[in-house]
Amino acid sequence: PDYVPQASEVKPPLILDTNNELEKEFSRKELIMAIHAKKKDTAPGLDKITYSMIYNLPDNALQFLLIIYNNIWNGLIPIPPIWKHFKMIALLKPDKNEDDDTAYRPIALISCLMKTMNKMVKKRLEWLAEKTNVIPSTQYG
Repeated sequence: PDYVPQASEVKPPLILDTNNELEKEFSRKELIMAIHAKKKDTAPGLDKITYSMIYNLPDNALQFLLIIYNNIWNGLIPIPPIWKHFKMIALLKPDKNEDDDTAYRPIALISCLMKTMNKMVKKRLEWLAEKTNVIPSTQYG
């Protein structure tokens, strides 16, 4: 092989405690942080639910959404199929010729509800990666 890591570079397998922070239910604070981390004026996915709509949900609706997210997280219900589908559109780049195929940037319109859950999961995974030091210091991006 072109490269063989040195023994000092090889980490043992990651063994997680089953009662760890990664597996606990999402909190209201995590949900609010995920919602507020997103721009309110982004385009919705196929479900037509915008961040502005999510941002302005009353407390009882936020609690219901949190229950849905936790039921998905715990494997009690599946991710709604419409959350997993997206629409691709092509946006013309500024100052580009519309007849040139490379003048377009593809954009995937994904459910804002799915992106909100993804944000909460991402935060948990980032926390786990930092806590367990699984990402090498030489990793960037």
